[in-house]
Amino acid sequence: MFSDRDKEIGYDETTAAAIQLNGDTAQSDSNAVQISGNTVTITDEGTYLLSGTLDNGTIVVEADDADKIQVVLNGVTIHSETSVALYIKQADKVFVTTASDSENRLP
Repeated sequence: MFSDRDKEIGYDETTAAAIQLNGDTAQSDSNAVQISGNTVTITDEGTYLLSGTLDNGTIVVEADDADKIQVVLNGVTIHSETSVALYIKQADKVFVTTASDSENRLP
């Protein structure tokens, strides 16, 4: 039922796509990350390293139904008054990991 990948807990920071949350918007150099105001959408397989604060926003995973995605939280606070902080719309599997010694809040 579980693959070897399912049991992995680490991630490679050097190959991860960085997403910097900046209040009411975000920034990323990855072509697989679409940002529209305070909504950040991850659209392709890979590892995504999030940091910062997103006010009244959401992270959406909307990838191919065969894609495996790892979301790493590194000092993240995401607050949304109208939706959930992390919405998995479509993907094969999504792994949510916290960076060592980081404090993360998804109120």
